[in-house]
Parts: sequence; C-alpha cells; structure tokens
Amino acid sequence: MQKAGFCSSPNLLKPNVYSPRDSICHHLERDSMGQFRTGAARLSAGHHCLAAVFITLYGYHVCSIISALDLITWAVTLVPVLLMQWTMRWLAVSVAPSTRSASSPNWAFSLELLAFALGGILIGVINTKVHGVPVTNGVKVALSFLALGLFAALDQAILGTRERLKQGGLSEPVETVRLSLATQLAWLLGSMIALVVAIAGALMLRLLDEPGPDTGQTLAIELAVLFASFSAYSAYVLSRAHQVFSLALAEQLSALGGMTSGGASRRARIAMRDEIGMISTRVNWMLDALQTAEQQRIIAHAAMLRGLIGLAGTRDNETGQHLARTQKYVETIAAELAKQPHYLAVLTPEVIKLCVAAAPLHDIGKVAIPDAILLKSGKLTHEEFAMMQTHVGEGVRVIDAIIAEAGESPFLLTAREMVGGHHEKFDGSGYPLGLKAESIPLSARLMAVADVYDALRTQRVYKPAVDRNTARQIIIDGAGKHFDPDIVSAFLVVEPVIARLSETMADAAQIRAPEKANFSIIH
Repeated sequence: MQKAGFCSSPNLLKPNVYSPRDSICHHLERDSMGQFRTGAARLSAGHHCLAAVFITLYGYHVCSIISALDLITWAVTLVPVLLMQWTMRWLAVSVAPSTRSASSPNWAFSLELLAFALGGILIGVINTKVHGVPVTNGVKVALSFLALGLFAALDQAILGTRERLKQGGLSEPVETVRLSLATQLAWLLGSMIALVVAIAGALMLRLLDEPGPDTGQTLAIELAVLFASFSAYSAYVLSRAHQVFSLALAEQLSALGGMTSGGASRRARIAMRDEIGMISTRVNWMLDALQTAEQQRIIAHAAMLRGLIGLAGTRDNETGQHLARTQKYVETIAAELAKQPHYLAVLTPEVIKLCVAAAPLHDIGKVAIPDAILLKSGKLTHEEFAMMQTHVGEGVRVIDAIIAEAGESPFLLTAREMVGGHHEKFDGSGYPLGLKAESIPLSARLMAVADVYDALRTQRVYKPAVDRNTARQIIIDGAGKHFDPDIVSAFLVVEPVIARLSETMADAAQIRAPEKANFSIIH
C-alpha cells in the first residue's frame, strides 16, 4: 500500500548524514506536534471549565451540602483539583516522543479519562474528609467527574483520529479488526448507562438517608438535570464522531473517485482499526492491484505499438524517417487546430496524444503488398495501383484482428480511423469508401495533410522532391478538394515549423529540390 506524505521515507542513501530534507521533515513534525498539543490542551481546558461550571451550578441548585458551602470554599476545593488533572494530562502529552504517539485515539482517550477519574476521586475524598459530607455524596461527585471525563475522553479520541488522518493515517494496513465498531459502541453505551444508573442510585441513597418534605421534588430535579446534561453531552460527541466517520468514508470515496476518473494513485488514509479501517485497507489493496494491472497493460500496449510500428517501417516503400516526420506534423497541426473554438472541445490533449501515437500505423496495410509493386521504381500500372490501394483495407483488417483479440481501446480505434481514412478526400473522391467532408474522421483528415506534405517534400523511388513553396501551394490548392479547409488553415500557421522539421528530420541520403520540379504522387 502506498503511503502519502513528504517525510514518509527515510534518507536511505546516507542514513547518518543530516540533510536539508531531514531538517524540513523535523520542522514539519515539530510544527504538527505543536499544533496538536495546543489543540488538545485547549479542548481539554474547555472540558475542565465546563465541568467546573456544571458541577458548581448543579451543586448549588440541587445539592444541599454543596450549597451550604460558601463560594470561596467550594472554589478553593474544586479549582486546584481541576488544574491538577489538566496539568497532569498536559505534561503527559508534552513528553510524548512524536505526534503519532501523542495523538493515538486510544492513548488520548485513556489519558483524559484517567485524569478526570483521579480528579473525581480526589474531590470526593476532600468533600468527605474535609467538608464532612456523606460518603454517598462523595461517590456521586466522583461518578459525575467520571461521566464528564468519559465525554471529554471521547472528544479527545475524536481529535486524535482527525490528527491521525491529517498525518497520513496508520503506517500499516488493517488486516484484522482488534475491536469491532459494534463492540466499541456497546461498551460505550453500556458505560454511559452504568454511570447514569450509578449516579441516580447515589442520589436516591442520599435522599433516603436524609428524608425531607421535598425529597421527591428534589430527586426529580436532580434526575432531570442529570439526564439533560447527559443528553446534551451525547449530542455533542455524536456530532463530532459523525464528522470523523464522514472523513473516513470520504477518504474511500476520494480514492475510488481517482480510479473512475482515469487514475489510481490516490490511496485512502486509514485512521481506525475497526471495520472502516479494514474496508479502507481492502480498497487500497484493490487500487494497488488495479494500478499494477494498468501498468502491465501500458507496458504491453507500448510493446505492441513498437512491434506494429516496426512492422510498418520494414514494409514501407517510402523514406526511413517518413513515419517519424508525419507523426511530428500531425502533432504540430493538431495543436494549432485545437486553438480554434470549433475544435477546442474535440481536440483535447488526450485526443491529440492518441492521434500522434497512432500516426505511424497509417500505412501498416502495406505489409500485404507484394515487393514488386511496393518497391517499383517507375509509375504503377492501373492494375498495380489498384493493388496498392488495397493496403488501406489490409491495414484495417490488421487493426480489427487486434481489437477482436484484445478488445477496443481509444488508441486502437484512433489507429483504425487513421488507417482507413487517410486516403479519403474532402470532396468525396478518395478511397476506399469515398467519404466526404466531416464524415471522414478528424484523425484521418489530419493524417492526409501530413502524409501528402511529406510525400511532396521527400525524394522517392518514383519521383523527385519538390521545394517548400511548391509543396505549400499544393496543400493550399487542395483545400476543400483533397483536404479539410480548417486543417489547411492550421497548417499554414505552423508551416514554418513543419518546414524546419522536414529539414532537420530529413534522411541522410535525401536529395532536396531547391527549385520547382515535375512530380507525380501515387495516392
């Protein structure tokens, strides 16, 4: 499984050398650690302040013993305990060796719950031993601290999970579930219910020990406050948990979205060791397998392309660089044509790449033409020319055979268009189907201009080369007859570039014509 992150891999070449990259990684880790500690400390401080306000208001409104104490005495009792437990938690986070260990959800949960539990026990002992309150009252206060600590611990665990996602997720896949999500929820729900029952039981015991005329009303008020507080805290924690679950699912959707959009490099970050983490692991493994298959497909495709181009080159009766030049011509003309509004949405970069890749295959059907015709130095007879024209159909059959075996692909379909249509003419006088205007595939119309221009500018066994101006004028004269006028317009814009390509990519033994010459092109 691929891991994302700037500092995910060590300096393997020089493990004992402190490099600038190591320095950057240390700074990133230090900044992340500082931000997390600050965020965790603020969250914990917020829960401690809320606990102080809740217990004070609760005690002064419904607890006769706490309300009997003056505010200063109660503050001197409560505030130092809360400060002590918050400081203990802050120190524990500060000595953590890394952000990953400090932000571990289980560790953050346990630390916060332990701090509140110890604080609750301490405040219960103080109330019982110093202020002389009944034991049931001390137990009730300790349980209240524990209940508040449970919610604070859940909030810290959620923060740790979010930080884990931010840091890139777990460093290893989740192959087995240590504690299922259902079990976690069952334990959590059971703990909350047990705490509510225990606190309610302590309330009833105290009121039974101290009966009075308003016992029933007091009990009802205390229970109402208890359940209202638990409900409010539960709603808050559930909303925070919903955000984390949404983030975890969004990771999977983002990874799968990369696959459906044509790439599979994105991997889902894993934050939890439950079923969601296992599903994310399976998603990542699936994407790894798909990416491997895609890489193998690309390798096979490239090998097939090289083989086909090599086959086309060995049976080409034209010059050695003809395939390479026409490929560059197609690329140059297509890039210019794509700037026109009418072609902006049609000639996308992906389509241009396909046209460029398929261009060398345009004459692959010549593998079926006999050498006596393919390599003849003179003008072909009518019968020989008819035989030469069959190279289009033969080329289409070659591509169709590959499609039948390997299935359709954008590349093969583009190659089929170029092979079958590059001898069609815009006015319908071409072959083999006599297609006209835009019924001729765009890739074939591009290939027609590139092919004819290179045939004009190069010497062949049956004709001399022509000069640049003559070749340019023939292309212009062919607009609307042989060639698509739009493509001719694009050609004229980039003709200086194509002319330079024709010169720089010329065959070593090629003879150029500085002046006009007679010519005859077999098309």
